[in-house]
Amino acid sequence: MTMRLSVLLVAWLSLMGVRHLPAQPRVLLWHDDQPAAWALAAQVQAELEALAQGRFALTFAYRTWPQPDSLPASLRISLGAQSSQALIQQGHYPQPTLIGTVLDPQVQGLPLAPDGGSGVPNLNYVQAPLDVAADLARLREIRPFRHLAIVVDEKLAALAGEMAGRLSALAQPGETFTLVPLGDLSPGEALARLPSGCDAVYLLPLGETYQGPARTTLLDTLSGAGLPVFAMLGSEWVEAGALASRAARQPAQQLARRIALNALAILEGAPAADQPTQLAHTGEDFVINLRAVRRSGVYPGWQALGEARLLQLELSPAGPPVHLRGVIGEALAQNLRFQISQRETEAGQQEVRLALAELLPELSLNSNFTAIDQARSEASFGTNQPYTWAASASLEQVLFAEPLYANRRIQQLIQASRVASQNQTELDVVLEATEAYFNVLLARSVVRLQNQNVDHTRLNLSLAQNKEAAGYSGVSEVYRWESQLALNKIDLNDAQANLRSARFRLNQVLNRPQDAPFALAEAELGDSLLAILDPRLFTYLSDPGQLDRLGGFMVAEGRRNLPELAQIELSLEAQARLLQSRQRAFYLPTLGLQAQSGYNLYQGGYEPGTPPPPQLEGVLPEPITGLTWSVGVGLNLPLFQGGSRSAQQQQATVDLARLRSQRQDLHNQLELRIRGQLQRAGASFAEIGLARKAAQAAQQNLHIAQEGYRSGIVPIAQLLDAQQAALQTDIRASNAVYTFLLDFLTVERAIGFYYFLAPPEEQTAFFARVAAYFDPEK
Repeated sequence: MTMRLSVLLVAWLSLMGVRHLPAQPRVLLWHDDQPAAWALAAQVQAELEALAQGRFALTFAYRTWPQPDSLPASLRISLGAQSSQALIQQGHYPQPTLIGTVLDPQVQGLPLAPDGGSGVPNLNYVQAPLDVAADLARLREIRPFRHLAIVVDEKLAALAGEMAGRLSALAQPGETFTLVPLGDLSPGEALARLPSGCDAVYLLPLGETYQGPARTTLLDTLSGAGLPVFAMLGSEWVEAGALASRAARQPAQQLARRIALNALAILEGAPAADQPTQLAHTGEDFVINLRAVRRSGVYPGWQALGEARLLQLELSPAGPPVHLRGVIGEALAQNLRFQISQRETEAGQQEVRLALAELLPELSLNSNFTAIDQARSEASFGTNQPYTWAASASLEQVLFAEPLYANRRIQQLIQASRVASQNQTELDVVLEATEAYFNVLLARSVVRLQNQNVDHTRLNLSLAQNKEAAGYSGVSEVYRWESQLALNKIDLNDAQANLRSARFRLNQVLNRPQDAPFALAEAELGDSLLAILDPRLFTYLSDPGQLDRLGGFMVAEGRRNLPELAQIELSLEAQARLLQSRQRAFYLPTLGLQAQSGYNLYQGGYEPGTPPPPQLEGVLPEPITGLTWSVGVGLNLPLFQGGSRSAQQQQATVDLARLRSQRQDLHNQLELRIRGQLQRAGASFAEIGLARKAAQAAQQNLHIAQEGYRSGIVPIAQLLDAQQAALQTDIRASNAVYTFLLDFLTVERAIGFYYFLAPPEEQTAFFARVAAYFDPEK
């Protein structure tokens, strides 16, 4: 009787999944033949050994799918999508089984008991934080679709025969789902495999073929075909080129720990069917890759962009790369303001030619044919023939005219002033283009830092949610972080708008279409841009005394180079010449030469019908048929013009005095500008190190505050302050180099000399002058 009861008890325990543990239980790790699965298997073994230490000794056996999993074992564990799907397809589990990689229980046909277990004897599984239905809802927010291609590894699709039907059950009215298995295909072949008319792609796990660069190439190919690609497996795929994903990145350590805990409970005799199937809730990590947005041309709405974590934040379409020297060269070739200045200089040259033309001879030729009626011809008694063809020539030459000589010289000086004005515009355009380019870099830096700040707030919100769920804090902190997250997203949107505006501005300076795409040269970031300045300059910025002496040198350089000073000097010289001409007008005459010549090429017509009266014979002139000419010299000296010459002289005198005062004022203003800008450049140079130090300290403070908040020591207000301080100091540290370069280039504009654009010989001469100024005895 006792033996019978023992047999019945063993049978009942076997049916309930409760087993006697062997002295040295064996665990079979059956995994995909992929690096990630190998790594996960090693982590699971390490976790199990650590948990079982002091309880019992474990042995492990490894098999890679599709090798059979028939080795006898106390527990078999599948790791990887393919091996896990193979176990799911078995449907019955005579020995304890733990399926370690489950993508979506509903799609894969796994049961879920009300208590969170599988409810199937000898079966446990661990579900990744994935949800196909939620993924599809997010994809519909980004772009409503009609024909969805669901791309999956062909080996996984072969194992999951009923997957297509379960996926199609998630389609909404008017939507068509097509399962597209992919094997060892090139990206172009994979694209050709997609069904005709598909307008979106949902990406399930793929095999080894699409790892590393091959994955990026595939995703770029799909995006380049105008298809939004939504990845099931999270941000890793979005970083590689998918448009979006919502699955939270799950640390492999956390998954390995959950598998190991469930495995230990099963090995200790607990029913596999009762073990939990879900990891701790990690929330949603909605991610959008704006590079994929640009490639596909599928733009999510503002709400989706506001909710998502954004990658590749430059929303403008990619285009040819631009760099500092290229921007300056293009600006000088294409900038409209500089082109206008060039045209003004070219037009002014014609004024010089016109002034010279007034001093050169004027020669003209004239020919005319005249016909008169017979009555008038007869009435002239042969003096006027009916037909006359005559030719003439005239010559005029100014022999002496003081106003014309003065005008010629004045126009030459004005033209030289136009050239100086063009040089001034060139200097302004270089600074304008540089400033526009740096503003794009500054705006991009702010966008990146604002996005990082949003990530910090997401993390803090997650901490608050976990603390509230554990009862460590109230829901008010969750609401506070939700409010802060919304505010940070507003700041991020503003930063992105500023970046787009900065891009428009740069295109306008370069006379491009203002929405023209361009990419920024990644090499020109931060310290690398300092290479445009000679390191020897930094010596003179190191202390206030050196900076003041450098200011004196820069003022001297400005007086030597500035086109603004050249213009005022040329204006003074032109005004002095005008005054001299006004003074000479009282006593210098104008002398000119004029010569004319004529010749009748033909005269003839009707015969005279009436001879002239006898009393007129000898009185009427004979018709002139030969060459005629005349030469004359004229002199003109106005004696009185109503006082206009005195008024003009006085006006020129006053204007000359005005220009002299303007010259002195300009010298004072330029010196103030040079010294003031140099002081700002010196301050911003010193701030580079200070800003970095402040940013490092603020980051350390933020880390301490976050850890304290996590453990409940630090209040939320202190963490908010630390996060805001870290953001502001990061922005200042990131922008410190750009600010210094802009300040120093403004100094170079103020002295009329851009060192980094000068040829080597001029750079050498510049530092020779610097050395001579600082040490004149050498």
